[in-house]
Amino acid sequence: MFNPARYRRLYRRFLGPLSQTVTITLAAGGSYNVPAHVSRYQERDLVEGGPIQLGDLRLIIRADQLPDALATAQLSYADAVTIDGREYGFIHWDSYSRTVGPEIIAYEATVRG
Repeated sequence: MFNPARYRRLYRRFLGPLSQTVTITLAAGGSYNVPAHVSRYQERDLVEGGPIQLGDLRLIIRADQLPDALATAQLSYADAVTIDGREYGFIHWDSYSRTVGPEIIAYEATVRG
């Protein structure tokens, strides 16, 4: 069945080695280094007229690695993330699609630079 602990273990096992450290900087102040799995959207991921553009990046951040200050935030384009020395703005911050019941397993973000 759907067990949150099982999904947390899967994310830790598979995303852990693929993660890199990114720096999230809030417009309101504060900067946080967090591990995130960074990938590019492929052309097949795009929906005509949708908000995601070719060149945008997808970040997956495990909930157990996100500081409390960010876990309750709704990040926007005013906030930034630095990946490999390049700054991006948040297009979308999703705390819903990677949940098991009421438990958040990971956050997904779309960023554009």
